[in-house]
Amino acid sequence: MQIESLSLVIADGPSDQAVVDTIARLVGRWRAEGLAFAYRERIEGDGVTTFVWEDTRVPETELRLTFDTYAGARYVSAASPSGTVRDALFDRLADAVAAVSPDHLIASADPPDPRDPGEILRLALGMNRGYSPHAHAILRKTLAHPDVEVRAAAIEAAGLLQLPMLADDLDAAMGQEADPGLARMLAGVRANLSNQE
Repeated sequence: MQIESLSLVIADGPSDQAVVDTIARLVGRWRAEGLAFAYRERIEGDGVTTFVWEDTRVPETELRLTFDTYAGARYVSAASPSGTVRDALFDRLADAVAAVSPDHLIASADPPDPRDPGEILRLALGMNRGYSPHAHAILRKTLAHPDVEVRAAAIEAAGLLQLPMLADDLDAAMGQEADPGLARMLAGVRANLSNQE
């Protein structure tokens, strides 16, 4: 069973520690309401630090607060085997955290900036509920971008989104990709998408 998550890209402003404290306070309020959330772990590696809280009764239900230096993003994700539970957690997070709007993420990624390929990843992270034709057009363009870093970010973004409507774009990119590493990434993302179709 694949467990999907929804993410919010956290707006600039509060310090990283203030964001951690906000999520910890939120989880504390949930415990007071009878939810069984507890801090599980801090994971560090390759410029990414993630704090994980889980539902002790359903460990696959979790919150992840991630500080990602490559993507230039701070984001919080809710995941659960139950879409209803995941959506409820996401809504509560959205009420508690200052997030970057999907419209702002789209505007920031169009046109793509080779000096900040992370903007494409931030776009994917912030596109949660529903298909955006504009975001899709941006991904289509970035999969064919002349800059290898932008294409790599676009492939990662497509992997995060897992949208069936990206299949043709991924197929086209696979037919044109000259970089062997990116070609392997594309094949992996496309195979994962095929498994969900």
